[in-house]
Amino acid sequence: MTMPSPVMSFQVEVIDSPSAEDRSDLIKIYNDAPQRILDTLTPEQLVDHLLSARGYTLYAARYNGRLLGAAVLHPWTKGLRMRYLVVRKVSRRKGVAIELLNHVIALADMPIYIDMPQNTATDLLFDKAGFTKLNAEEGRAFWRLDV
Repeated sequence: MTMPSPVMSFQVEVIDSPSAEDRSDLIKIYNDAPQRILDTLTPEQLVDHLLSARGYTLYAARYNGRLLGAAVLHPWTKGLRMRYLVVRKVSRRKGVAIELLNHVIALADMPIYIDMPQNTATDLLFDKAGFTKLNAEEGRAFWRLDV
């Protein structure tokens, strides 16, 4: 199930060899990530890891030439796993996350799993995108979408 973007239209693309400006935008995106997503990494270290990790595909939403949100998809034992879904604070609530999800869902040919910090916004987002919450504990939730 795909949802229309409520406010703006974005171009979603795979980022594998980012320009200096794209890399700067990715760092800004992950600078706005909750610390529990970054774990012990700096935003710069996380971007380097995401771009170099084998099997990871980094998707980003672009508007007016700038990257506003990003997410990673990689093979997992039960299907595909999406991680590191983050939207810049200045661009939140404008449809960036749902646009990224819609793009990935359209490409997927197996179930997609997401493990993210749980809050009202993520619950609403994944529910609207058609994901089923499998469990939630200690501030995290695990969702699945059968495609």
